[in-house]
Amino acid sequence: MDRGRRQREMTEKIKAQIKRHADARRGRQTAQATSDDPGAPNFIIESGQATSHKPAGGGQPPVHTRHPNITTSSSTTEADRGQWMASVLGFLDEYEQVHDRHPMLAWGRDFDIDFLAKYLDYVFPLLFPFYRPGFQETGRSWVLALLRRSRVAFHSVMSLSAYFFIFTLIETYPGQHGACKHQLWEKVGRQTDMCFEMIQHDIHDLRLRGPQSTVVEKARVMESISQFLMFEIALSSAADWNLHLTPALALFEEIWHSDTTTGSAPKLLAALDAIALPLRFGADHGGYYIWSPEQAGFRFFAGLLVFIDIIASTALEQPPRLLECHPHLLDAQDNGEPDFGLVPLRLSGLVGCQNWVLLAISQISVLNAWKKDMKKAASLSMIELVGRANQISRTLDDGMSTLDRSTAIPGKATSFNLRSYLKGGLSEQSTTHTRIGACAAHIYLAVVVSGWQPSNAEVRSGVSRILDLLRGVGCPDHLRTLAWPLCVAGCMSEAGDQEQEFRHLLTSMDGLSLVGALEEARKIMERVWENRDVLDSQTWDLAACFRVLGTPALLV
Repeated sequence: MDRGRRQREMTEKIKAQIKRHADARRGRQTAQATSDDPGAPNFIIESGQATSHKPAGGGQPPVHTRHPNITTSSSTTEADRGQWMASVLGFLDEYEQVHDRHPMLAWGRDFDIDFLAKYLDYVFPLLFPFYRPGFQETGRSWVLALLRRSRVAFHSVMSLSAYFFIFTLIETYPGQHGACKHQLWEKVGRQTDMCFEMIQHDIHDLRLRGPQSTVVEKARVMESISQFLMFEIALSSAADWNLHLTPALALFEEIWHSDTTTGSAPKLLAALDAIALPLRFGADHGGYYIWSPEQAGFRFFAGLLVFIDIIASTALEQPPRLLECHPHLLDAQDNGEPDFGLVPLRLSGLVGCQNWVLLAISQISVLNAWKKDMKKAASLSMIELVGRANQISRTLDDGMSTLDRSTAIPGKATSFNLRSYLKGGLSEQSTTHTRIGACAAHIYLAVVVSGWQPSNAEVRSGVSRILDLLRGVGCPDHLRTLAWPLCVAGCMSEAGDQEQEFRHLLTSMDGLSLVGALEEARKIMERVWENRDVLDSQTWDLAACFRVLGTPALLV
């Protein structure tokens, strides 16, 4: 644990472990397809391998999950489900007795509660510095509600807390407390194993229930998978993240299309109503909502999935999967202010970048996929390509002009701003992030239209502008949320001063600040710079940059 060879070896060990279980999961999917047959064999998961087990007497068997030295059986009956959900982290007692063999990590439930508190107090704000619900909104209580009902979410949160805690030990006590660090690494590995098994169990359970699965059940599984995906992203290139992003998006689509009514109510509101009935106030003025903790959690993960889906599409070279949902999900009036009481989502309050920029990036991704399809079919029209690109460019320019006008008004009044804790949000920092995102989108668009031309005047201007804006981002936590635009600008930077400025920006950060996508962006930029002189301008593009390390990178 020396931030050198031994640390890299342990990280690679966990990466290999996640990859091994991901491969095993793919192998089990075919076998599980027969599980709808009551007479078909059930599968026991043991150390990442599936073995056949057919119960005597017929009927649908319970799903078994085997851990070292213990075999537990989890029934899908409503009674057991209700008892499990009614407990307030009660499963921790059983978990500690079975899994925590190290005395330091088995001093009772209070130790695990402490790591949960670390997640709430430090890790979650580090990952989502812009998510600051106001005092009068439903706050982050949904996190505790999620951990109470989801073992996957619980173990992934514990893994995240342990993972970041290790980094703080490395930063604060280099070369010391090796036994403690080793035990924490083992804890991360064990809980990662359990998350894989539990995700498979949850998806299997939904498949067995078929049409009987409710929106609430699907939403809870979607949220659990998304929570584990956050852990995978923190581990950077540790796993094939698309293995878990795909089922999370599929579940969201099922929830989205479960409302078959033809009324004018938004589909998002229909999904939220299916989870719980919100309180409504101000009906005389159109109505605003106070969400229950479970609804607030669903809105958070819905916004997170939309954001991840858009950024993932730029690396996968395909349109965002949730593209058709964007007009109904995202607020067209996102100006960086909190969305207190509104139904549509404002991603500025989640990731710092306003909706109009992310929608433009999604449209550029669609244009990129269309261009490549047309080229393969030998039917690309440059006139149509440029025409569609100009529409996106105008959207970005109009958005920047609106941003300039709004930020030029001194002392602009906003709702609930009597105290900062009443208002919530970080609108000023969100403006900077939105500008950086818009400049990166312009660069992305230029590459899609004109190809890999770092000397292009528009590209040069965009990179310089982003460097200027980055100098104004003083908080490393906020810089962590800029992995995608920073990587776009860095890959297109000129050799010399620009390259050195990007390198200095990242090398001056501590190891904790670089955990996750920002470290991945740094590696991508370095690899692109090393090969700058041999890149084929006819075939190379930003998607090629995002997969230059071997697999597509998810820079969120």
